[in-house]
Amino acid sequence: MNHPEDCLTLKQSIDMKTILLFLLLCISLSTSTQTADERAGIYMNQTDWFSLQREFAINKDSLHPFLQEFSQALLDNLFNRPEAAPVNP
Repeated sequence: MNHPEDCLTLKQSIDMKTILLFLLLCISLSTSTQTADERAGIYMNQTDWFSLQREFAINKDSLHPFLQEFSQALLDNLFNRPEAAPVNP
């Protein structure tokens, strides 16, 4: 038979699991993923050119057109590829 103490313990256990699940859900939703544009901007601001180069190689097509061109020009200049850098008409 069910004892009142057993029911109370079961209810407390369910409540704790619900609270834990809610907290995990909140934490996972609060850690939003950064877009390729945001990561590229961070790497530029931190002058982390190798990370920018890696990000550019992986997500070039996901970058905003301006950031795509700007990143390409920066990387070509910084990695001594002047022939690949865009020429101003």
